[in-house]
Amino acid sequence: MKRQLNTKEQWFADSEEEANAIVEDAKEEFGEDLIGHSIQLKSNKNGEYYLVKIDMKYNTPAGIMETEMNKEEGENLNGN
Repeated sequence: MKRQLNTKEQWFADSEEEANAIVEDAKEEFGEDLIGHSIQLKSNKNGEYYLVKIDMKYNTPAGIMETEMNKEEGENLNGN
């Protein structure tokens, strides 16, 4: 069995408003799975930009194992 536990995304934004919109969209899309975010003002020779980092957590090893155990117990009770 293979399950994804977490993921990290990085986004580029031209303005602070755009960066905040990226975070708000992630909050709406991922809800409680969104465990952290940051917005950093960066610059290079071409100008300034915002780097948006978003961290999502889907499950824990213990949570996956509990879910699988409950599923197996349910199958055993049903006679499968």
